[in-house]
Formats: sequence, C-alpha cells, structure tokens
Amino acid sequence: MSRSAPHIDDTLLAEAAAILGTSELTATVNAALADVVGRRKREQFADWVKAGGLHRAYPELDER
Repeated sequence: MSRSAPHIDDTLLAEAAAILGTSELTATVNAALADVVGRRKREQFADWVKAGGLHRAYPELDER
C-alpha cells in the first residue's frame, strides 16, 4: 500500500499505544487498525448468528 502522512492526534496515539502495549507509531497504528477490523468482524458474526445464520447454514443443529 502507498505511504501517506496523515495528521494523527498525539493524545489518542499515546492512549492507543498504552492500551495496545506498542511503542512505535507504525506498530500502534497497525495494531489499532487490526483491533478495529477484528472487532467489526466479530460484531458482524455475532449479528449473523443472532439472526439465525448458524442454523440456516447448519440445519442439522436444529435436530439436536
């Protein structure tokens, strides 16, 4: 991916680094991005399960 120079809030960066246990800018940004993507994917999966997706995908679960 191309390099860019976005403005990053120093206070948020420091808080994120403390939470994520990182010490370098790139590591902090990458860890924060991975955290956001992972959280959203888990939320989407949970919504899918709540909407009955698991039972639609595996109807044999209803037989138990």
